[in-house]
Amino acid sequence: MELFRQKLDTPRKQMYFALAAVFVWGLFAHGYGFFHTLASHDSLNEFNAADGGNAWKIQLGRVLVPLYRAVFRTDLTLPWMIGILSLVWTGLAVYLVLRIFQIQSKGFAFLTAGIFTANITVIAGISTYINDHDGNMFALLCAVGAVYLWRKCAWGALPGAALVAVSIGIYQSYISVTITLVLFVCILELMNEKRFRQVFTDGLKAVGMLLLGGILYYLLMQLVLKTTGSTLSSGGSNSLETAMALTPQTILSLSVSAYRDAAIRLMEVLSPYPDGLVKGITLALGLGIVAAVAVSLGNKRIGWMEKALCLVLLCLIPLGMHILFVLTFSIVHDLMVFALWLFYLLGLLMIHWLAERIPAGKIDAGKILRGISLSMVFVLLYGNVQTANGVYLKKDLEREAFLSLMTRVVYRMESCDGYEPGTTPVVFVGDAEQLISVIPGFEEYRRITGADFAQTTSMQTNYRAQRYIYYVMGNPAVMAQEPVWSAMQQDPRIARMPSYPEEGSVQILDDVMVVKLG
Repeated sequence: MELFRQKLDTPRKQMYFALAAVFVWGLFAHGYGFFHTLASHDSLNEFNAADGGNAWKIQLGRVLVPLYRAVFRTDLTLPWMIGILSLVWTGLAVYLVLRIFQIQSKGFAFLTAGIFTANITVIAGISTYINDHDGNMFALLCAVGAVYLWRKCAWGALPGAALVAVSIGIYQSYISVTITLVLFVCILELMNEKRFRQVFTDGLKAVGMLLLGGILYYLLMQLVLKTTGSTLSSGGSNSLETAMALTPQTILSLSVSAYRDAAIRLMEVLSPYPDGLVKGITLALGLGIVAAVAVSLGNKRIGWMEKALCLVLLCLIPLGMHILFVLTFSIVHDLMVFALWLFYLLGLLMIHWLAERIPAGKIDAGKILRGISLSMVFVLLYGNVQTANGVYLKKDLEREAFLSLMTRVVYRMESCDGYEPGTTPVVFVGDAEQLISVIPGFEEYRRITGADFAQTTSMQTNYRAQRYIYYVMGNPAVMAQEPVWSAMQQDPRIARMPSYPEEGSVQILDDVMVVKLG
């Protein structure tokens, strides 16, 4: 334990420790995912991003993703390389957080690395959307970097705006990280007796940085769209047009709902530990935050304007963390809520602030309080490590089972008279979920976005079926054109066909190979 008692009193020590801690957490929690090919859902659809994936990202407004991939890796989904890159970007982001909040305790720094590395958002990203994960962590680094420049440099908001634009251009969700960290900084400065005018001015600079970053992003997006001849996707859950339909009434209603949804997500986080323990720790961290703020409000050296601003900013934190809930009309999933897990960081920051103000006595109450807070967060993070490994094992077992199933299906296809691989068009009807048993003990993991059983085994879309056959099985089978595929999903003759593995579930109709999975 002597190692953890030493202070990280130089930037170099902070950087080395941050990178080392992130790699420890990352390999412990996600090594299984980095060493295995768990292609399913979006990571299967975009296994080779040159085959439509990059174009789709531009249509979603993530216009810098193709450039990121061109600079740092190929368009192929390479799990181990993606894993290493993601840990490097995360480690640098943690280093900047240590600098922003002047964290010198190794224990505190180690858990900060865990908060950024072993959370539900990262688990969801690696298990199902690993094709985007390193880019998303680069967006995280830029989001944190913007706050660092704003915090540490006199004119840092200007280059910070450029980093905001880059972050949004890769994945829009990490704007909430920038907002959340700015709120943390301002609240702690007020609690540390900084004057209202200075904090308010710094806050305005942060708002200006975010607005300027948004403008830069918009100009960049228009340039890329015009250069590539693309148009933004509309009508889907990922569409940027969703935010444009907001009205003052819907913003107010969604903001209220955002507080409730944020609380539910934090209180009901998936963990192998009892729900009561997880909720108890989360509530204890919340009480620690409230207690620290209450102590600061009792400080007579802090003026009433500073206290009022501190309370307002504190109340805005859940909304800042969950701003995507409002911007997307509540259509959010686990990949979009990274900022919520910074609640644990705020808990540690506040409790450590409080501990430093406890008078020394025969019993070092401050030290005990810090130890309890670190222990509570460690329990939550170690639960996440176990959850991560469980999700990856689940996805790997389902991948093996689905490959076995599809190998037998392809054998049946190739045994049919008149079927010519690579020539005869193929249509899959139904879903394979009912054909593969759900392994007992893994049911809860389906709550994580992308870990649902159907998303692992679905062949319901022409696009996904073609990529599974081509990339995973290396088979020359070709899917029927989309109009034929869609029409056959409703064909009454197919409705009367038995489901696989019964006889007649694989047959040729109208010169098309039809496979009815369920």
